[in-house]
Amino acid sequence: MNKVLDPNRPKRTVKSFASRVRLTPKQKLALATYRPHFVVNNQENEVRFAELFEKSAPTVIEIGFGMGNCLIELAQSHPEINFIGIEVYLAGIGATLAAINELGLKNIKLFQGDAVEILKNQIPADSLTAVLLFFPDPWPKRKHHKRRIVQPDFVDRVHRCLLPGGYFHLATDVADYANHMAQVVNSHLQFHNFKKDSHDLQYLGRPKSKFESRAKRKDCDITDLVFVKQ
Repeated sequence: MNKVLDPNRPKRTVKSFASRVRLTPKQKLALATYRPHFVVNNQENEVRFAELFEKSAPTVIEIGFGMGNCLIELAQSHPEINFIGIEVYLAGIGATLAAINELGLKNIKLFQGDAVEILKNQIPADSLTAVLLFFPDPWPKRKHHKRRIVQPDFVDRVHRCLLPGGYFHLATDVADYANHMAQVVNSHLQFHNFKKDSHDLQYLGRPKSKFESRAKRKDCDITDLVFVKQ
């Protein structure tokens, strides 16, 4: 019997991530103890950063922060900046919460969920100093390329959230994905390539991560792409 498709059925959204649930005892404890203090509840209303952090300061978002190593290092190095991390996996959120508590950091808040939707619904327009996207899943098989997070709609949402003069920093150790990223962002007329000798904004750089060592072992180059909102 042929299945009849309902024309009114909502179109399935392509996700840039897959389901994954595996937590260590430390991560479970951190989630149970610190989640109410540092993880923003999912909501449709836009967040007010000054209220969320109880201070007004430049705000930077890292999308897909993994175990939180880069996010933690940046927050330690720049206490004058508010940092928001977005991650879908509870293991990464649990590990980051444990580090936040151990180091006594006050300038980090976390979101759990799809960054595409969070940028759309919860982050105000013209509000961010920078958006960081380090080593996202490259989905290397051609049939999976549609699942790559860097797509025109996603770049539109990043652009909407950045302040004029704010920047979008991407990094990958996969050459094909680097080319894809460059093509997608360069096609957006309101971004231009950032020159690192520019003094127009505070460029945070990128802390070294496990991907540095992995790329060297595989004899792969790491590509950093930085684009500024005009």
